[in-house]
Amino acid sequence: MDHGIQATCPLNDTQFFKRIDTPCNLNTALCDRGECNKSICTLIGQSECTLTIPNVVEPLRQRGIDREYLCHIGCFDKQKNSCVDTHVLLMPNNYSKTGYGYKHRPGHACAGTAGYCDVFGKCRAVDAEGP
Repeated sequence: MDHGIQATCPLNDTQFFKRIDTPCNLNTALCDRGECNKSICTLIGQSECTLTIPNVVEPLRQRGIDREYLCHIGCFDKQKNSCVDTHVLLMPNNYSKTGYGYKHRPGHACAGTAGYCDVFGKCRAVDAEGP
């Protein structure tokens, strides 16, 4: 056991870290060896992907686009060969949608890199001129 002498962190030690696959970052990710960087999609055997709106070239500049949808977390469904909104996927019963649940946190990229998720959970266009 490390008593604070070594410069390395004890991996997989629940005395220091939450258990692997414990929800973190307001339920938008999972713990993995002391870091909150594992996708919630791994709970259902999928990988995370970016949701897009088909056939829309500039989704953030057009009216009627569901900007909230673009900030949802997407999981890649191999059978459908597409990115699927986690709001419609069956997640394990022990996974809670409290906090942000199935939405990206504010500041996360959306619509590729054309936008970012704001505090209201909607995708906003990046403004090169600033605020």
